[in-house]
Amino acid sequence: MLSAAAALAALVLGSSTVSAGSIAADTIFPALTYNLDIATGFEFTPNQNIIVTHLGIYDHGAAGFASSHDVALFAKSNPGVALTSTTLGAGLSGTFVPGTVAGTRFVGVAPVVLTAGTSYYILGNNFQIDGYTQGRGVVIFDSAIAWNGIAFGDSNSVNSVPFFNDFTSGNLGPNFMFTTAPIPEPSSLALLGMGVAGLGGYRWRRKRQTVA
Repeated sequence: MLSAAAALAALVLGSSTVSAGSIAADTIFPALTYNLDIATGFEFTPNQNIIVTHLGIYDHGAAGFASSHDVALFAKSNPGVALTSTTLGAGLSGTFVPGTVAGTRFVGVAPVVLTAGTSYYILGNNFQIDGYTQGRGVVIFDSAIAWNGIAFGDSNSVNSVPFFNDFTSGNLGPNFMFTTAPIPEPSSLALLGMGVAGLGGYRWRRKRQTVA
């Protein structure tokens, strides 16, 4: 049964991905860091279906965090209800992945699919000491996502009421890693339906045999 379920999952996601372990954002120049007493992040729209696998926080000095950080990902249409979230503790938390300048510490999360053309936002909190970076020509984003603007919370909580502003070209505090998820072909969807029906029939027959 587990192998059948795995085969169905592979059918939905496709046999290969366009990019594996892509990082949403990076800073390409040594940048000033900024400090806030409210949650900060960015709004974006995937250009194709993606699967978020890790959440993280930019570590400008690559030396760990002075305080812990919550990170959460939301659909813009449903603010405050996290699609996935995690916490990175103070110090050398998570796995450090180098970027062009410093890098991000990531923690794995339960994978969540983000749909092409839908707007999402990510927030991280506790930036009074650990800085985030922003600026025109400083922060860049993977080609699989379109950056829409900076996101802020109305308090230092990732679940606070968000507001958005596109006054600058990039913002990097919270970050995420993802793989791309191609949309299944109609024939694949039909095969998926047949597979699910087959599993249901198998369970029904097993149940009848047990009762008999």
